[in-house]
Amino acid sequence: RSVSTATCRTPACASSLPKPKTATATVTVNPLPTVTATPSPATICDGQSSTITATGGGTYLWNTGATAATITVSPTTTTTYTVTATNPTTLCTGTSTVLVTVNPLPPAPSGNNGTDQCGTALTDASVSSNNTTDPQAPPFFKWYLVPTGGTAVQSGTSATYLSTISATTDFYVSEVSANGCEGPRVHISTIVSDADLLTAATNAPANTVCVGNSFDLTSSYTPSFNSFATFDLTATGGAASG
Repeated sequence: RSVSTATCRTPACASSLPKPKTATATVTVNPLPTVTATPSPATICDGQSSTITATGGGTYLWNTGATAATITVSPTTTTTYTVTATNPTTLCTGTSTVLVTVNPLPPAPSGNNGTDQCGTALTDASVSSNNTTDPQAPPFFKWYLVPTGGTAVQSGTSATYLSTISATTDFYVSEVSANGCEGPRVHISTIVSDADLLTAATNAPANTVCVGNSFDLTSSYTPSFNSFATFDLTATGGAASG
């Protein structure tokens, strides 16, 4: 069997060959969603919450499994959150990642109860810092009259209470870290008692004597809180008669 080939060298010859067929296809490229996730606040204290809002998509899926545009999270350590947004028309997806930073709470301060006192006075009850992670310098304390909640009656760097007290008082003191996180409270107290009633009497008839005469003055009390060791006598003079 023999095979022969021919080469077309003239325009007329080339025009007689079959023409190739062509086709055109159009591909549409859709942009990815521009997704933004914003935490508020981005930094929290342990035990607090942050609200993260996503924008720029049609539907959302968070790495927590949530599908809402806005989620509230309460991490106990610094945590990364990722949201994937899908355009419902094009089905294109985009992602955004945010970091929520968690600062630890300082430990409760150490506390010393105040010395029992008689009547209105400054208490010597005191606290000291146990925060070795992120203390303020000097340490910052908040004094309360309730174990939780309430409003601080004193805030500042003083380790003692700076106002006088006139009744037995329970204090609950917390420390605030350099990151602004407030820790648990320590309980300290001061017992305040009223002075025991002291009575004085004289043997002078009708409490009256003539000039130059003497009389006895005695005092007594029933010990309850105080044990008096010394007595001070103050005399106020008046006009003599008789």
